[in-house]
Amino acid sequence: EPLARKFHSRLEKLGASMEGKKESLVDLLGQKDIDPAKIEDLRREMAGIQDEIQKEVIEHILETRKVLDVGQQQQFFNLMRQSILKSREW
Repeated sequence: EPLARKFHSRLEKLGASMEGKKESLVDLLGQKDIDPAKIEDLRREMAGIQDEIQKEVIEHILETRKVLDVGQQQQFFNLMRQSILKSREW
C-alpha cells in the first residue's frame, strides 16, 4: 500500500507536468511565427519527463517484487504480460 501511494503520487505529478508541456507544444505549433528551437527544447523536456516516468515504473516494479513471495511474483508478472498483450491489440 505505501509503495503504491508513493508511486501513484509521483506519476500524477509527472503526468501533470507532461500535460502542461503538451499544452505548451500546441500553443507553440499554433503560433504565426513558429520557433523550431523552442519546439525542440520543449520536445526534449517532454522526452525527459517520459524517461522519468519509465524509471519510476521500473523502480516500482522492483520495489513491489521485493515484498512478494515467489507465487505472487509469478502472478504479478503474468498480469503485466497480459496487460502488455492487451495494449498491443489496440
